[in-house]
Amino acid sequence: GAIQRRGRIGRTKPGVCTLATEFRDIEKGWNAIKPEELVPPLSKMSPDHVVMACAQYEVDARGIDILSDLPAVDIEHSVKRLKWLNLIYEDDVDNTLKLTVLGKKVNALPLDIDIGVMVAQCPDEILPGVVAIASFDKGIFNLFKSKVMMIDKTEAKGYTLFDQTLVHPKSMLLTKINILREALKARADDNEDETLNGWADTNGMWAEKLRKVMFKFYQITPRGLRKNERMMRDKLKAFDTNEMGDAVIAYLRSLKV
Repeated sequence: GAIQRRGRIGRTKPGVCTLATEFRDIEKGWNAIKPEELVPPLSKMSPDHVVMACAQYEVDARGIDILSDLPAVDIEHSVKRLKWLNLIYEDDVDNTLKLTVLGKKVNALPLDIDIGVMVAQCPDEILPGVVAIASFDKGIFNLFKSKVMMIDKTEAKGYTLFDQTLVHPKSMLLTKINILREALKARADDNEDETLNGWADTNGMWAEKLRKVMFKFYQITPRGLRKNERMMRDKLKAFDTNEMGDAVIAYLRSLKV
């Protein structure tokens, strides 16, 4: 930008170019100013998200090489995969890619494509549990503190303090549901911060990391699914993984992703 402005001075009559920059940069002179590398706007997105983002505006990502530096073969692979998942389709009339009804639902969710498909197709009766699973990162061990100072001044690993009744014998995914359910119950009391902090400390967890999981739950529910977050939260608080666990696992196994 600075180099371009300097080039415009003197075209029609003598003039002065004033450079608004830090003093140390001025001292180095014009030669120290280097043009910045042009970064493709979609360069930080996965091939799947590039294809979905383009299809949202009815643009075929296979013909756009300025938006991303991803290899063409990766884009082509994503197109085939997203068609197989019924998220995009080829419009022969407009000669472009477009989102399907399911694709629009998945594209609205703040999730990776596979997790988005899992949430978007979920039956209502198990939806609170599936949204809870989607709210977590891949594992749960990052929620636990590496060291906890006990009352007797000894140190313990955070996971050793975890309430073992919340560990579901069939799947760690169902354990995630139990964790978020109990954390929401703790946070629902009058003094929100202290009750959540207290519950987290008792179970050797970071309260801030649990808040991030809760925020993702909020992002998915009203913004992505267009459902009432309070109602979804209340349903999750009443969600029994012992009763509904088999249905959740059966649904997850039935998915293509």
